[in-house]
Amino acid sequence: MQSLAMLHHPKRLFITLLAITTLLKLWLAAAIPFTSDEAYFYQWGAHPDWGGFYDHPPMAGWWLWALQQFSSHPLVLRLPAVLLWIAVTFGMMDLMRRMQPLEERRRWLLGSVFLALPFTWALNLITTDTPLILFLFFSGYAFLRAEREDDLRWHAAAGMLLGLALLSKYFAGLLAITYAFYLLPRRGGLKRLLVVALCALPFMLLNLAWNSTHCWNNILFNLMNRNQGARVSPAHIVTYLLMMVYLVTPWTAVALWRAGGWRQYGRLVTLFAVPFVLFLLLSLA
Repeated sequence: MQSLAMLHHPKRLFITLLAITTLLKLWLAAAIPFTSDEAYFYQWGAHPDWGGFYDHPPMAGWWLWALQQFSSHPLVLRLPAVLLWIAVTFGMMDLMRRMQPLEERRRWLLGSVFLALPFTWALNLITTDTPLILFLFFSGYAFLRAEREDDLRWHAAAGMLLGLALLSKYFAGLLAITYAFYLLPRRGGLKRLLVVALCALPFMLLNLAWNSTHCWNNILFNLMNRNQGARVSPAHIVTYLLMMVYLVTPWTAVALWRAGGWRQYGRLVTLFAVPFVLFLLLSLA
């Protein structure tokens, strides 16, 4: 009954869930033993390189090097993963505040629902995905602010954050394609896209410079080595499509369609849909 009553006080519910899930995340981060992948990434931080490592760009190594200057305790090294989804939650809530300023109650409920999702409090390990997700999300956040406010400074921020994401993992390239897909058909879009690209370019060039002096290790591993033996499989395609349905959820898709959300929030739909369509096309290659 108390939990139902808290639905009438969504801000209180959000603060309660934030406190509970944060404490749970901190406990899991401190209690779970190191995995083999984490030990591997730990060595990146212990022996940082200027532009990359064998299988990925350098961001995770730089991140772990900075944390190791304070402590090598698992809780400290996993702290970015603990804070990641909290930062994303507040970012989503801020976007909703700007897009739907009258929906304060729903904004707090959105944050509460997201914090309650198991993956936002259960995944507290050291991975290359942590900086990738952080920089990708806030690049998208800056891009939406740029388009909404018609401010090239936010386009520049989106580009810099995209560059940092590219230094985290090459999946960030899908967001770069998404920006081009969205901007090029629009009046003034080329100028905005150039601002985004020029601000992301230095980060990409850094990794390319490292690869050019290290036998193109990152490129070969991600485009060739890890995909050797891969075959087109109808079962994989069906599985992928079912995963997308699960990710969006059928009721969310229906609600957006009935409310005209596909047209009203075309920018959000583009940022979400284009990368997953590209993933589908890549699965056919």
